[in-house]
Amino acid sequence: MIGQGYCDEQCNTLLSLVNTLKLKGRLIFLYGKDSISHHSVCEIKIDNQYCMFDPFYGIIIRDKYGKIVCVKSIVDRIKLIKSTPKNSEISINEYKALYSKKYGYKIAKYNQILQLPDEKRIHTYYTIWYLIFGESSRKRLFSYYYKMNQVAYKEQKKINKLFE
Repeated sequence: MIGQGYCDEQCNTLLSLVNTLKLKGRLIFLYGKDSISHHSVCEIKIDNQYCMFDPFYGIIIRDKYGKIVCVKSIVDRIKLIKSTPKNSEISINEYKALYSKKYGYKIAKYNQILQLPDEKRIHTYYTIWYLIFGESSRKRLFSYYYKMNQVAYKEQKKINKLFE
């Protein structure tokens, strides 16, 4: 991925791939020393801890025990950044500046779709219904959904066509 696309595009691609593995992740904007985001990295939750990955520069930062650290740890302990790749266009001092506390970092988005409590409940009902009754009762399930959500007849026909 190094050298292909902008940093946020590369992070979003990595986060999409990680989402298929059912791992949580998030896109982080690094502001550093001014109020404009100059770089994006991502964090992936591994073993119940967020770990920072920078696909644009190909950088992963580890602590003295070899564990991949999160952005907050890097900001708090800037000396964790020991080098940048030899082929990168950024110096170590420029890279460290991205993690400056002056303007901090912002979590821009999460890779998983967050559902409201009602959406979770409805999804659970539909999942259970489908597990019990399967494809043979899909029409009854959809009819119930259309009625509960007041879906127009024209839209119902479009949705039904997808399953023919």
